Amino acid sequence: MDIKSKHESRLQKAALSCDSFTTGYFVLFALFIVPHIATGSGRIILWFLPLACLVPFAVMPLVYFAVHKRDALLFGRYHLVMPLSTFLSALFFVLIWQDDGMGVCAFFGTLVFAISIAVYRYCAYSVRARLSGDNIISVSPYAQVFSAAGALGAIGTLCGFMYYDMSTAYINTAYVLSGVSILLSMMQYLITYYYIPQLGGRRNQSVKNVFGTFFIGLDKHIYFRSLLFGAAFMCLTALTVFFAFLHGMHIYYAAIVAAVEAGCYCAARSVFARVLAHRHKSLPAVTFAGIAAASVLLAAATLSDVSSGAAMVLASAASGITGIVGALGVRQAELGFICIKPRITSGTVFILLELTGLAATAIALTVSAAVAEILFATGAVVTVCICGIAASAVFAAAALASGIKRRSARTGVEDASDVIEEMSVSAPFEADNDI
Repeated sequence: MDIKSKHESRLQKAALSCDSFTTGYFVLFALFIVPHIATGSGRIILWFLPLACLVPFAVMPLVYFAVHKRDALLFGRYHLVMPLSTFLSALFFVLIWQDDGMGVCAFFGTLVFAISIAVYRYCAYSVRARLSGDNIISVSPYAQVFSAAGALGAIGTLCGFMYYDMSTAYINTAYVLSGVSILLSMMQYLITYYYIPQLGGRRNQSVKNVFGTFFIGLDKHIYFRSLLFGAAFMCLTALTVFFAFLHGMHIYYAAIVAAVEAGCYCAARSVFARVLAHRHKSLPAVTFAGIAAASVLLAAATLSDVSSGAAMVLASAASGITGIVGALGVRQAELGFICIKPRITSGTVFILLELTGLAATAIALTVSAAVAEILFATGAVVTVCICGIAASAVFAAAALASGIKRRSARTGVEDASDVIEEMSVSAPFEADNDI
């Protein structure tokens, strides 16, 4: 391979991973939507946001059906849907942060954004899988770089706009993230358009069968364990940043806590993608221990003297552990979902992972809504924080108990340590045209 071809290959691989920059969307939403909305009457919107996050469960199978049903000779299977979903996700992400979070904009923005970003990421993943051979288990280093750039860039941009004008910081950050995401998506589109094969043929599958492809026959223990660990992670994610707001800390303290969590998550994500290639029975226990440690640190920060600076240190430590645990939970879900049901395709696994992340976010938003109501009813900041921490611990404990119960039922023993669960992840995907 000559130098020119080598550089072209690198450029193509980098362009294939541009969709990972959209991690910045999720970081800004997960860390700052609660303090942004849960003020005054705007907290009522929090009760509706979980519904917006759950609607993609009904929509994504229909999108999958539509994408694989048609035979678009001009654009191919994915290259018409990709730019449309990119623009929709960018537009409605900006809409989320309009009206100071007080109107219906936040709900409808979240609703359309959740659907469109899931569609875009699925199409981008499908193109990447076909052109570079990436799959659920092998995470591209380029994707990790773009993901870290999106996460840390979102927080850095927010800090910059907070220094400029606190009242417009969120909306301006949303504009920047949306603009960069569109530019990267267009680069991804133009570079990959002439490389992706024009797929022929149609899937003769009914809508009912498509829903069955996603949701019938799932291993419920694997699924709900991943969901509950994700919910615990998302609760702590929202709470560690909201903690700074509740205790009247400077806004930059909240940004520091958010940056620590995002940085630890991205670093741990990269490490786990390399070193964890098998499922082990110890992973859920390690995840539970990490969530418990982060909960204890956050509880200690809540009960400490804020003016001493100890609360900031404890909250930062809790956020760092939360980021690492979150990356471990995501890796467990990836390793588990490849065998969550018989004859599952790589694309179906990817969509299920995205939907599970949205479901975990919905649970965390429900807890946040309840916490906000308690706060405005009682004004007891310590009680509110402890309630949120307790909810995270309960979700993590339920996830761990689910795994133990499953192993005990399968082997007929009560002691989970008697069972060694280590499984190779040699892609048990259905080898067909449906990525």
